[in-house]
Amino acid sequence: MTSPEFGLNAAPIVVSLVLIFVGFGFKISAVPFHFWTPDVYEGAPTPVTAFVSVASKAASMAVLMRFLIAIFPAEFVINGQVMQEFWIQLVIVLAVISMTIGNVLALVQKNIKRMLAYSSIAQAGYTLIGIASIQTMYLTDGMTDLSQTAAAQGVAAVTFYMFMYTFTNLLAFAVIVIFTEATGSEKISDLAGLSRRNSWLALAMTVGLLSLAGIPPAAGFFGKFFLFNAAVTAGLEWLAIVGVLNAIVALYYYLVVIKVVYVDRHEDDEVPIALNMTTAWVLGATTLSVIALGVLPQAIYNWALSSASTLFA
Repeated sequence: MTSPEFGLNAAPIVVSLVLIFVGFGFKISAVPFHFWTPDVYEGAPTPVTAFVSVASKAASMAVLMRFLIAIFPAEFVINGQVMQEFWIQLVIVLAVISMTIGNVLALVQKNIKRMLAYSSIAQAGYTLIGIASIQTMYLTDGMTDLSQTAAAQGVAAVTFYMFMYTFTNLLAFAVIVIFTEATGSEKISDLAGLSRRNSWLALAMTVGLLSLAGIPPAAGFFGKFFLFNAAVTAGLEWLAIVGVLNAIVALYYYLVVIKVVYVDRHEDDEVPIALNMTTAWVLGATTLSVIALGVLPQAIYNWALSSASTLFA
C-alpha cells in the first residue's frame, strides 16, 4: 500500500503548520519563542510561577503530540512532500536550539527563578526529542511493528518526562517559596548556608536539582533515558548525543547551586528557617515522589507505553 497523494498545494499547509508551531512554541517556551519566560518566572509570585512552569507546559506537550499524530500522519503526502518529514525536521531544530540556548544562558544567571526559567527552556528541548521520535519509522508501504513500537516509545517517553517534571519542578519551587518568604531574597548567592539553616529544605532542593540534571536516583535520570532511548530507536542517534552533551552542560549550573547550599557561608548561617506542618508535608510528598519515580519508573512508563500504543493500533 502506498501513501495517497492529496490534490492540494503544499505551500499554504506548510505555512499553516509553521504558524501553529509558533503558537505551541510560545506555550512550551521553546526557542525562539521563549523571551517571555525569564521575565514571567522572575516577576510573577513564586506559586504562580510554579503553576505556569508545569501545567501549561505539560498540557501543551500533550496537545502538540496529539495534533501532530492525528493531523499529519505519515500517509499525508502533498505533491510528493511527506508532511510528517517536514514537522519532524522542524521539531528537531527547535529541540536542538532550545536545549543549547536554554542551558548556555542558565549558566550566567544570578536569580534562582531566572535560572529555572532557562532550565525550563532547556527541558522543553529535551522533551521535543521525544516528539521528534514519534512516527519516524513509518514506511510508505504501511506501518511495521518496529515503526509502531518506535512511535509509541516516543509518546510514552514524553508522557513520563512531563509526569516526573511536574513533581520535580513543584519540589524546586516549593523550596524557593519557603526560602523567599523567610529571607525575601531570590538570589542564588543568598542560598548559601541553607543546609545549616534547615537541612531538610536543603535536601529537598538537592533532590529537585539532581532530578532536573538527570542524576540517579532522582526521576530525571530515567526521564532523560527514556527520551534518548526513543530517539535511538527512531534512528536519531545524533540527536540523543546532542541531548546528552546538553545534559552535561546543565549539570554544571545545578551543581553550582548545590555547592552554594552546602559549602558557601552566609552571615545568617545561624538563623534557622522553620517549616510548618503543611509545607513539611508538601516537601515530603514531592521529594518521595521524585525519588520513587527514579527508583521504580517502570510502572508509570509501562502505563504510558500501553496507552500510547492505542494511538497507533
